[in-house]
Amino acid sequence: MPMYRPDQRSFLDLQREEVQRVEQGTLVWLLVRYRDAVLPEWLTRGWTRGKGRRGRKAWPVQAVLALALLRWSEGGMSRLGACRRAKTDGLWRYAMGLPVNGKTPTEKTVREVEAWLLQEHEGSGVTRLEAWWEHVVHVALWSARARGCPAPRWFMDSTPMWCFGAVLDTIRLLGDGLRRLGRAWAQATDCSLKAVATAWELPLLTAESTKGWLRLDWSNAEARSSAVSDLVDAVLRVSGRVKAGLRELGEADRRRVADLCDLLLRVVEQDLEKDEDGRWRVARKVAPGRMVSLTDPEAGHGHKSRSESFWGYKINVFGDLASGVVAAVSVTRGNGHDAAPGHALVVEARRMRLEIGQVLADTAYGGIENRLALAALGVDVVAPPPGGAREEGERFSKNDFAIDFEAGTATCPAGVTTDQAEKTRAAVPTQAFRWPVATCAACPLQEKCLQRPIRPAKAEAGGRTGRPRKTGRRLVLDAFERERREARDEWQDPERRELYRDRSMGERLNALLVQHGARQARSSGRPRADLQAHLIGMVVNLGVLARNVAEAEAEERARRAPRPPTRRQRAVAAQRDRAERVAAQRDAARQLALA
Repeated sequence: MPMYRPDQRSFLDLQREEVQRVEQGTLVWLLVRYRDAVLPEWLTRGWTRGKGRRGRKAWPVQAVLALALLRWSEGGMSRLGACRRAKTDGLWRYAMGLPVNGKTPTEKTVREVEAWLLQEHEGSGVTRLEAWWEHVVHVALWSARARGCPAPRWFMDSTPMWCFGAVLDTIRLLGDGLRRLGRAWAQATDCSLKAVATAWELPLLTAESTKGWLRLDWSNAEARSSAVSDLVDAVLRVSGRVKAGLRELGEADRRRVADLCDLLLRVVEQDLEKDEDGRWRVARKVAPGRMVSLTDPEAGHGHKSRSESFWGYKINVFGDLASGVVAAVSVTRGNGHDAAPGHALVVEARRMRLEIGQVLADTAYGGIENRLALAALGVDVVAPPPGGAREEGERFSKNDFAIDFEAGTATCPAGVTTDQAEKTRAAVPTQAFRWPVATCAACPLQEKCLQRPIRPAKAEAGGRTGRPRKTGRRLVLDAFERERREARDEWQDPERRELYRDRSMGERLNALLVQHGARQARSSGRPRADLQAHLIGMVVNLGVLARNVAEAEAEERARRAPRPPTRRQRAVAAQRDRAERVAAQRDAARQLALA
């Protein structure tokens, strides 16, 4: 399809008239004016669709990439919604480089281009998405520096992303999983779902819903236990039967059916256990990596705060507070720790040749493991160390004990110093201090210090004999206790605390990502969620670029525009006009006299 020429003029050239009213500094304006800079030619070299001698011509990849960006420019929408918008929005078509009339890319084409972006770029060792991301980050940072933006102030944070699939409880995970497995098996074996339900002796397959088919009194514990046992027995029986017949299926069907069986067995392993009578019941435990959705099995259960939880992923952001540019982004499971991907984000930013010496972060990134990992890269983490001050009435923690690592002594809150150190038997080498039992028995602070106060060898008259303790308070220190205490002492510096106050400015970047659709995943699976986060991050960075370029162009137009005359120049011009009028009147009078 021929690309649209901006200089084209005709009677039907409505886009040319509409673009005059487009707001400067927006993504549409940037794609119209500088499409080749945003979508460089080297990025499109690997697009081979439509370049052969046979078949229809393929869509120009620049147009589809522009549509992928426009999709997230106004809060996010589905692929189908973006394709429908491109059919009716003249500015979108102009930004994509398409004529005012004609076809637009389909939803299938957008999916193909997204899959093409995740492939490795020729000879670079990175994917096309990573190469494009690096290009956009450098261009956005360059525009900010050209506008006089101060030196970068890096920060890192995370924000939740809800998963694409429906979140189900254990009963529905088992029941809906069996129904999905039945439909997949019926499609793979080319038979009806009713025939599969009859062969498997499982009427649940033809039901409209799992809980509607069970018809249970959920307040009856016996009925709930019986239903769970029946579902688990059906999963085990059907899974064994299906896996025995996988050889008869094609490769694609075999993989799909086997994955469904593995998901069901994973639910049984994570969520269920047997009681004393040998019946299955929902386990009262927290399984690591627990599956919460059948359609999005990579999603996890996370916490945005102590009281607010979510099901899905975490978007990890590394950006510049000064320019508002997102330098690196990644998506991890929702049940992962915030600080875990921090090291990978800094490594990715270093790969893009960004100079990073200091990072602002919240308490989640202030752990000693994260500090040491980033210190190995030469990066200083400005973050509050975990473990706040002790509240009134709480027991003394090890932070209330003074440790002299050089002398090998420890001092308790009562001022008693001990040098009785010992090595523990833990897998990781640790050190422990202990105080004599007689010293702790006479201490007035033992109620706040010891979990079980020391009792006398014999109780009061008429009472029981207490079990005597062999030692007093025991303080166990891990291998990083010295570094942890040094971080707490460093945090008391007022200048460091004042520097940390700028971290709150990073919340605006998280808010921008959410405004462009980062709160809800639009596709199943973590790789697709990661692609969505990168495209939204590029939209944010291109917004920074568009604003900087628009401001620079406005200043250039103002500089080239003719300046208004000064007061002296206006006075001189008025005097010259009066002299010309007087001279004209004299000439007219002289001619009348001669006549």
